[in-house]
Amino acid sequence: MNIFTERNFYPSEDTPIKAHYAGIFDSVFLAFIPFFRLDEEHLSKTSFQKVHQITFPQFNSANPDLKLPENINADIYSNDNPDYPTDAEILKYGTPVGWEEVRQGCGFASYVELNKALTTTIGGYRAELKRQDLADRLLEYALRERIFLPEEGKLDVLSKRSILKTFGRLDKGLVIVEDEYLQKKEYIDIRSITDEEFCERISYKDYYIYDNDQDVLFAVDWDDFFFLICSSDSTRDEILPDGDFEGFLCDANTTVYWEYSDAEIQAAIATG
Repeated sequence: MNIFTERNFYPSEDTPIKAHYAGIFDSVFLAFIPFFRLDEEHLSKTSFQKVHQITFPQFNSANPDLKLPENINADIYSNDNPDYPTDAEILKYGTPVGWEEVRQGCGFASYVELNKALTTTIGGYRAELKRQDLADRLLEYALRERIFLPEEGKLDVLSKRSILKTFGRLDKGLVIVEDEYLQKKEYIDIRSITDEEFCERISYKDYYIYDNDQDVLFAVDWDDFFFLICSSDSTRDEILPDGDFEGFLCDANTTVYWEYSDAEIQAAIATG
């Protein structure tokens, strides 16, 4: 399959990631969306997490045309949070914090536990899979250390800045951006663009960025705290050494649900 001609830029949940891109890209690096700090002088925000749980009355008040019956047994989450920093504030005053620092600070055994914690904080799992114990440890750590949790399902501004730097290092002058629903396709000349301009051009639902030569693809999906960097092995070796991206190389079995094996999912559902 040619993902560019078929415009199928992201693997399904049950397809190994590398198999999806086989024949086009040799290497796929799963890059974590970073946590971040704001410098103390500009730390006026009070919420270290964009998504937060709300009540049924709060939801109905904010969405009068979509009123839900209050007897529904479900948790409701909102990302409408004015106390979380704006993209402009993050880009200007933010410093990325790596997953390894957070993993160690929380005492998590692996990135698997950290991803489970993050996904639980946004209500991203069915009840049998969520790990509230891990989420609580993460939120306590973030509050204590004044570290902001990343947003899910988008290319954050700190990663966008690194993406622009990567294209420049590879001497790419024209990139193509496509949105989640493949309804928008935009060509951007990046030869003289600033970080701020590039970040503004890439909107919230722009999920796929690749160069005009189709040598590198950056792809993200909703509810994920990571994105994929697809390239040849040789291009990968030019991208990763500078340390702009943290994560791991996908192997033949890695899927987008890398934190849970099929056996773990089935066992959790069976005992749930």
